[in-house]
Amino acid sequence: ALRSRIFFKLMFVFLLVIGVTAITLQLTVHRVWQRTLREQIERNLKQKTLMFAYRVDADRQHSLADIAAQEGQAAGARATVIDPTGKVLADSEADPSTMENHGKRKEFVAALSGAVGMEERKSQTLGIPFVYVAAPVSGGAVRLAYPLPDIEITDRPLRVALFWGSLSALIFSLLAAAAASQFVGWRLQRIVEFADRVAAGDLTARIASASTDEIGQVASALDKTTRKVEESFARVQTSQRELETLLNSMQDAVIAVDVEGRVQWANHGMDRLLLR
Repeated sequence: ALRSRIFFKLMFVFLLVIGVTAITLQLTVHRVWQRTLREQIERNLKQKTLMFAYRVDADRQHSLADIAAQEGQAAGARATVIDPTGKVLADSEADPSTMENHGKRKEFVAALSGAVGMEERKSQTLGIPFVYVAAPVSGGAVRLAYPLPDIEITDRPLRVALFWGSLSALIFSLLAAAAASQFVGWRLQRIVEFADRVAAGDLTARIASASTDEIGQVASALDKTTRKVEESFARVQTSQRELETLLNSMQDAVIAVDVEGRVQWANHGMDRLLLR
């Protein structure tokens, strides 16, 4: 019963620590991973957008539609080209003639003013969040759009790894709690049995421990206390025998009675007095 109680207490502490750690890791590591991954995606997307812009300015052998399709496929993103008025000239995934004017999109506003623009929002056509990066070209601006749900797909292995790591820690904690409860329970049971022997009057009981941990210190203190009690009891017994010897050597009768007048002890002088 003692070991069972220790096991469940240790298991509760381990589960609490593992649970808090797992939740903390899920929140912090996952958040840091997503932020780092997003920054990397944005950085790579910016570089690919600048390369896209350079090709639009330099490539005279391919049409804008071909360039947009090739660059979009190479970047794993949607590629779009607009003129200075915002009219779509080419798009890697849609017919430009069916697309609305993009001149007022924030990333294109920045690109048409000569800077690299970046924006994150939901696509009006697909309804999922995208990162948009636009760069200026001589005849307008170009843009690459990367879907953010890909981040969720990319960090899925991390969540799986954290889950299995937490599960492994839980299994290990079960084994550790079982081993610890057996060892600690055995040591505490020895102290309980020692205390029972002392309570029953066995002052020769010993429980000296070589361990220096808390339980070992308690065992050593109890053992030391029992030794001192045994020594004190031995001195009392010696004093009692010396007193009895002294009283028995007296010629006069000596008798000890309790508060109710009953005889508790009498010396040999009392025996001689009764024989007269």
